[in-house]
Amino acid sequence: IGMNLTRAFTLRARRGGSSALLTVGRVQTPTLALVVERDRAIENFKAAAYFNVLAELQHQGGNFKAKWQAGEGAKGLDEEGRLTDKAVAEALKASCTGKPGNITEYKQEAKKEKQPRSYSLADVTLAASQKFGYSADDVLKICQALYETHKLTSYPRTDCAYLPESQHADAPQVLAAVAHVNPHLAALVAKADPSIKSPTWDDKQVTAHHGIVPTMHRGDLAALSDKEKNVYELILRAYLAQFFPVHEYMATTVTAQVAGESFKATGKVITAAGWREVYQEPEADDQADEKAEADDQALPAMNQGDSVTAKAITLQAQKTKAPPRFTDGTLLKAMENIYKYMEDEEQRRILKDGEGIGTPATRSSIIKELKAREFLGTKGKQIISTELGRGLVDAMPPDVKSASLTALNERELRAIETTGQGVDEFVSLQAAFVSQHVEQANASNEALAGTLGPACPRCKEGHLKRWPRKEKGGHFWACDKYRETGCKFACDDKAGKPDLSVAKAYKCPKCEGGQIRLLTGGTSGKFWGCSNYRNGCRVTYPDKNGKPDTGAKPAAKKAAPGKPAA
Repeated sequence: IGMNLTRAFTLRARRGGSSALLTVGRVQTPTLALVVERDRAIENFKAAAYFNVLAELQHQGGNFKAKWQAGEGAKGLDEEGRLTDKAVAEALKASCTGKPGNITEYKQEAKKEKQPRSYSLADVTLAASQKFGYSADDVLKICQALYETHKLTSYPRTDCAYLPESQHADAPQVLAAVAHVNPHLAALVAKADPSIKSPTWDDKQVTAHHGIVPTMHRGDLAALSDKEKNVYELILRAYLAQFFPVHEYMATTVTAQVAGESFKATGKVITAAGWREVYQEPEADDQADEKAEADDQALPAMNQGDSVTAKAITLQAQKTKAPPRFTDGTLLKAMENIYKYMEDEEQRRILKDGEGIGTPATRSSIIKELKAREFLGTKGKQIISTELGRGLVDAMPPDVKSASLTALNERELRAIETTGQGVDEFVSLQAAFVSQHVEQANASNEALAGTLGPACPRCKEGHLKRWPRKEKGGHFWACDKYRETGCKFACDDKAGKPDLSVAKAYKCPKCEGGQIRLLTGGTSGKFWGCSNYRNGCRVTYPDKNGKPDTGAKPAAKKAAPGKPAA
């Protein structure tokens, strides 16, 4: 699939005038499609306004906030059950403010939260991406260095977050090594109890490689780079958490009736910090912005039937939010849990039982390659699809860009593994699949969106193509018809696009391919020089009132034999 369809679609685009290399793969193409689909969902998203109706309820034990709950047949709701009609919200406010009510439900429940699992490669990548903005490739290299070079952590290329039960006995020695290498964590290590055996220690869940954990090696923390220290500490704290008690809290739910309307409040009081002490930061909550003020408050003690009064009603205006863009960490997790993005239930089931698309050893390199091919770009921590990436996805047949191909193959391969039969049939189906799509690609000669640059402003026949500079790095743009027509037009790169700001006004009369640009340097101050200087045109003109003085004799130094002009 990779070799044949890469060639087929690259040649299809080339027949349409493109010179881009269009790589296709059973894993990379569905990964790219995930990002394209997410980006378009964000761009097409239209925020919808809705209201949370919050009541401040007065009880003899103290005041608390409760959120209005839509009853059967409530008006003004959208299909998601949100209150979107402001008039209905205002009517609720008017009818309930100052009115008496009573507690219809009061429930308290002691809850426990078990220790988090140790890190798989995808888990630590997600954590490092969210906290530090590191790329998947960065995290893999860091984890590999911590394992191979510094010998401070275990094998990193794992998709498993569980630990072998036999290794639990090593905990005292590992904790001692952690305290030795990390004096700043010694007090925390001293609180750890090696006798605690969290659910992370489970032989039944361990696959080819266990979760990433610290080793007994007493290395030198000073030898680590800042990035290595950051990722190392993430792994350390995940391991330390295994030897702290469970996190305990009291969860309270209260429902009150006021003027025939139902209001609900939830409260949470931590009774034992447990393993959360290791992280020294507030409880993570990906949906914190969506929570109403009525959640997770300290509620007074009360009983069912107690009287309350709606002291005040507040209308909290909200807007729905677009889905978040992918980061290296979340894209890696999406590849691992690709079943969540499948619409077909059977395919979801097959992929859920599998290991996603790609492997722990290849996923970060696939993301890196998609960036290198300029199918994906970055904006801060976010990953965004490029025009070229979208053009490639749009040109792909549905069964090539969907992870369903992996699901179907997995099902067939499991059948072969179980029965030992059907190998020849499977190979024949693969050959037919590839042949069919190669034929379809060969039947077309249209250029893919994003594969052609802007039209050449000089020859009008070619298109500008982005090229890397061999000397000082960066890129420049040049006409892709320079071999066929001899067009020597070239210009600088500006934020990934050709800088045509002065090309139309001041074409170089010497080489006719570059543009005369205003420069500053040397003893002459401001002067104008050709943008095609890297290809040998070193002509310059003096500046005259902000314009090149082309009436003056141009200056250009001859190049020494075998060297470009100085």
